[in-house]
Amino acid sequence: MIGLRSPSDSMNRKLRSRGNQVFKEACSECLAPVLRKGRFLNAGAFYTQALDASRSDDERAKCSKNLGAVNWNHAKMVLELYEDCRATALNDRTPAFYVEKSVEYYLAALRHGRASHQRREWMDDIENTLEGVVKCLVEEHAAVADRAFLEKLCWVFQSGLQPGARSQAFEKLQLGYIQVVFDDAVKELKRRDQASSGANYSKCLALLHSCSTPIEEAQKRAKHDSEAVSKIETLKSSINSCRATCESIQAREAGKRFRQESMKARDEASRQEFAIFALDKFKEAVVHARGFDAECEAEALACIGDLYTEVLRKEQQAQPYYTLVVKLAQNSDTMQSANWYQRAKTSVNLWFKRRHEGPKTSYSVLPEIKGDVEKLENEFKRLNTDEFLRFLYKAHPPRGNTGSFSLSELDGGTKSRIAVRKALRHYHPDHNTVGDDKWTALCGEITKLLLQKHRGVVQE
Repeated sequence: MIGLRSPSDSMNRKLRSRGNQVFKEACSECLAPVLRKGRFLNAGAFYTQALDASRSDDERAKCSKNLGAVNWNHAKMVLELYEDCRATALNDRTPAFYVEKSVEYYLAALRHGRASHQRREWMDDIENTLEGVVKCLVEEHAAVADRAFLEKLCWVFQSGLQPGARSQAFEKLQLGYIQVVFDDAVKELKRRDQASSGANYSKCLALLHSCSTPIEEAQKRAKHDSEAVSKIETLKSSINSCRATCESIQAREAGKRFRQESMKARDEASRQEFAIFALDKFKEAVVHARGFDAECEAEALACIGDLYTEVLRKEQQAQPYYTLVVKLAQNSDTMQSANWYQRAKTSVNLWFKRRHEGPKTSYSVLPEIKGDVEKLENEFKRLNTDEFLRFLYKAHPPRGNTGSFSLSELDGGTKSRIAVRKALRHYHPDHNTVGDDKWTALCGEITKLLLQKHRGVVQE
């Protein structure tokens, strides 16, 4: 008959009414937390029974909203206790549990509300509450809303929302999650400055990569919200910059390891091979950083300059890289205080000085090395190529990390040509600028003689 309610409808109303009474008591802050907890649980039990007794979407929508409210208020109470370090006294579950349950029930209320054609105001109230839940977690309770929990809560939203449905609460949650992941990646990257443990660059990159899908979804959902789009673009730019920095540092550190291997290598071939590996990694670091992180780019360029100077002994080829370092750091006090900048600046200044004063200096020290030069010229005329090289390496051994080869293996022919080429590399003035002017000038005279020997063995 019209106007009569079914037994299930009557039972649903009765149970929800009893739940409302207990819930009202639970919300009273005059009660002790342990008493409030008991009432929240009792109210939830009544609402759960009412939901089980529901026979329509209208009843399910209202029961789900009640369950969302009781779990969220329970969560807020526990969150406050967590801040006061009193939650353990309740022997309670973490607030994350109640937050998750409240979101699940609120989303269920929205689904059943649409199916039962609830009023727009009723639906908006739930959406506003969900936004409040997200805002409270992200802005006020970061200790609870860690990366793992926010990721799980995003999954709850994705599972609970109807296909195509838009939720501003979910959009804000995604942005909050992306921000937390980004912050964790930055913290991991900053660990490189700690003496106890270095940064895990793979972990940092993995965290940044995990932002890709959420940020794409957030862009799709927020395409009609200019404010949200602006926030997403800013966050995306920060993520790209952090990723570039991390990849640059990772490549640079790999280059440093190769450089160390090169300096420890005993034979020339291995030394050159490791040096080339290091050079490739340093150049890769420059490419990653360019346009994103000027400091990382400058440090990678400085590493290239150091490699040419200290390992490959090609100071002339190091100068363009050192010059770029100085240009990049000209407006940065932070970069100018770094050791790698100081080395680059010193090298550029010395190179400039030598290029302008080198000829004058060389001529001025020639009288001091006249005896050595005359002896070299006499031995040059008297000895063959192999004998002259043995004399040269014994009388004036090359300085620095030049690599080596066994003079005892020289027997003329091809080996002699190879030996002369190596000697030219060891004694060329451009590779011997780190030292006194007399040594540099002597290397210039030695190089002239070696070039003549080289032409001679090529013609043989």
